[in-house]
Amino acid sequence: MPHSTHHPSAFCVTELSPQHCTSFLGPFAPADQPELRMIGIMSMNGSATLHGSSSAMGSPTDQAMLAAVRAWSDAILVGAQTVLAEDYSPLRQPLPSPAHDHSVTSRPLPRFAVLTRSLNIDLTARFFSQPHDSSPIIVTAVHPATDTRRTSLITTLRNRGFEVWELPDLSPRAVVTMLYRHGLKRLSLEGGPSIYGQFLEADLVDILHLSLDPHLSSPVELPFVQASTPMSRRFRPEAIAADKNGVVFIRYRRIHE
Repeated sequence: MPHSTHHPSAFCVTELSPQHCTSFLGPFAPADQPELRMIGIMSMNGSATLHGSSSAMGSPTDQAMLAAVRAWSDAILVGAQTVLAEDYSPLRQPLPSPAHDHSVTSRPLPRFAVLTRSLNIDLTARFFSQPHDSSPIIVTAVHPATDTRRTSLITTLRNRGFEVWELPDLSPRAVVTMLYRHGLKRLSLEGGPSIYGQFLEADLVDILHLSLDPHLSSPVELPFVQASTPMSRRFRPEAIAADKNGVVFIRYRRIHE
């Protein structure tokens, strides 16, 4: 189990290794209660990318934390531009996970829910061109029947096993409500920054799993959160850990004041 390396007044900072990431998820909401967990990594001064992507940051433990949150999830919310920029790969069965908790590892494979108003995607990218073991959902806006480009794109996606939802309302709350109606109640949110901003503005984030990479970068290439209007949300830290690579992991819970 993780062992204590420092003892601040409020709680212990533990040393975290990949095989213990599931225990770091903390308490789960009841199975019938919706919960949304946001997960992401940033540099010490708040950049979501280093040299153009987040892949230059993190560690094996950070990857294990992402796998643990995915294993907990019913659906993984992510923007299409993040899927392309980070070269997402399809989910395979079994899902790679450090978890030893049977309640997590025995769950069905989660489904990706890819958010894209414009449906501006690259069908040759591996996420869209390779098979998934769990049918992904593309969440997009309703388009006119005269838009032949979108009609053709949607047909291709459906032929490749994707489920396409065309919604009249693409607000975060409307998307989450639709996922809940389909029985997908454990939601993880992987970004990018503008998607984080939208869901924080809507005050839908219950828990934040934040990885703090030990890099300082200048300039800040891409702020971790980009909201359309000024906003502030307060969270309470529940657990803090660090791995041998210097990545700090914090689990925050939303405080509703």
